[in-house]
Amino acid sequence: MLVSIITTTINSPDWIQYYFDNLRTNHIDKSKEQFIVVGDNKTDHKAWYNKECEYKTEYWDIESQDSYLHQFNMKEGIKAKLFPYNNMLRRNFGYLRAIELGSDIIITVDDDNLPITCDFVSDHLDSINNHNVYSLKCMNNIINHCEMLELNHSGIYSRGYPIEHMFEFNPLISNGKNNKKVMLNMGLWTNKPDIDATYNVMFTDLNSSRSYIVNNFAMDKDTYFSVNTQNTAIRGEATHIFHNEYMDTVKGFPLHRFDDIWGGLFTMKVIHANNHTATFGKPTVEHRRNSHNYAKDLNTEYLGMTVNSRIWNKVMNMDISKGDYICGYLEIASNISEINEFTPEINRYFHNLATTMEEWCNLVEKVK
Repeated sequence: MLVSIITTTINSPDWIQYYFDNLRTNHIDKSKEQFIVVGDNKTDHKAWYNKECEYKTEYWDIESQDSYLHQFNMKEGIKAKLFPYNNMLRRNFGYLRAIELGSDIIITVDDDNLPITCDFVSDHLDSINNHNVYSLKCMNNIINHCEMLELNHSGIYSRGYPIEHMFEFNPLISNGKNNKKVMLNMGLWTNKPDIDATYNVMFTDLNSSRSYIVNNFAMDKDTYFSVNTQNTAIRGEATHIFHNEYMDTVKGFPLHRFDDIWGGLFTMKVIHANNHTATFGKPTVEHRRNSHNYAKDLNTEYLGMTVNSRIWNKVMNMDISKGDYICGYLEIASNISEINEFTPEINRYFHNLATTMEEWCNLVEKVK
């Protein structure tokens, strides 16, 4: 079994040593793990090429990425949408490369999420393999995993949680041991939780001292949570559709920072359609958040927040076929392309999003 750990970064290689140390301490087999690090325009490529790596690590600078992508003869517009420069979507290159290498499991991480005390790979694998995983549901079918963190403020929701469903009466109900195949596992964090910019502006001192989770939780039928790409493992067919979705600027307003949220939502829809499940909980990493301008983050999130609830409702209530993951994902794309309930400019964005979803599947078919 091959596990590929993927990220994009503009930082120096210092952070990756935490992962090497964690894997070595927990006796993770070097022959079964690899790192794929995707550079960007601001990355110090020389520092990465000079980094001594005790686990197999591929570092891709911009020139090598462009050379690799040239083989697919993509239109420049599509390439710019799926693999934009100076953007978190550069990690899409890493997903594609991992699929080409035949990875059984892909773990996507952010370079400021550090595995200090957890058994990083084993915790992900234990959940993926359904070890000590319990089924969970709630009243509105959307779980707020921030409830599982010991936070110094109350009423906090995870990034991407639909505003329309916040503060509803939504008790969590456990259904005992999970008996479904797990296709995705997302780990949580100490220190800085992953929350919308609104909360970061209101609560500048927000902190999570620990997670309450002892065993991971699987989603009961048609139950969801917001997925990010900070600390998430994906297996099997789900790796073919999970990626950071195309974002854009609409009439001068940025529609950003929902690329992983909507990518996770679409993936979970296909997971549920196939009577599989997703889990969250361990491994708990320490989020030593990179410097952020929260006012700028709020500006880039605002437009997405206004449409996010309706996208969640639309996707959760879609009828898609059971079977091949790519086919199910393309059915979601077809539904997305027909969105006609917003302004013409936003409707056009969703039509373009559907096109990039189809193009992603074309790329995957070429490399898998």
